[in-house]
Amino acid sequence: MKTQLLIVLLILFTSTAFSQEMINFGGTVKDSQTGNLLEDINVYVTNKNTGTFTNYSGTFFIFLPGGIYDVTFSGSGYKPEKITFDLRSDKIAEIQLTPTDAKKKTAGWLKKKTTTGSEIIAGNDNDMKSNKLK
Repeated sequence: MKTQLLIVLLILFTSTAFSQEMINFGGTVKDSQTGNLLEDINVYVTNKNTGTFTNYSGTFFIFLPGGIYDVTFSGSGYKPEKITFDLRSDKIAEIQLTPTDAKKKTAGWLKKKTTTGSEIIAGNDNDMKSNKLK
């Protein structure tokens, strides 16, 4: 009888010890200057050595056991951002990444000469102006 009771207690203890509530952690990642949603941003959870990427609409989701996690958000053309999250319950975050200097230059205003001698200037907001070159 003692061994049966011991086995039952052991099973209850191990199932309680190893079952943790999974927390839904998600959110969106945006460009801090334009507000554009960012695709293919790496979301890396350092403490768990795991991660995910943002989808085409800049969103990500990952399930983690409740706890405190260091999460690094990084992507081509953006400065990495490391943030600590206390995940005791489901959390939706909005992250803003700052473009690197190289990204700012490539995403800035573009100038192109046309065959008629005018210059077309186009920016991120899709506004276009035509100026006569001197």
